Amino acid sequence: MTLKQSKAWKRFSLFVRTRDKGICYTCGKKDDIRAMDAGHYFHRSAMMFFHPLFVRCQCVRCNRWLHGNLGIYTRKLVEEIGLEELKRAEIKSKEYKKWSPKELKAIELKYM
Repeated sequence: MTLKQSKAWKRFSLFVRTRDKGICYTCGKKDDIRAMDAGHYFHRSAMMFFHPLFVRCQCVRCNRWLHGNLGIYTRKLVEEIGLEELKRAEIKSKEYKKWSPKELKAIELKYM
């Protein structure tokens, strides 16, 4: 099972889309949360997979077709957290992480 197939991801994704009120972080489109995605800034980072600061509500266009619309995503993150914090997160994102079943269960319960 991949992380995106886990109950932890389903719950976390719903949390993100609800927290962001169905508004796309990168283009501002508003839609029903069921029609939106939870888009990762760090696409291939297991370490940052469940990090709420780097996973935001995105419309399907920005997340899938524009591959996260990372130019705008980056600019907005820099405005919010600063360039130095983003650089530290980028270094952290390269660390290896394998989520244990116990950790996934904890995330699932946290975002119920």
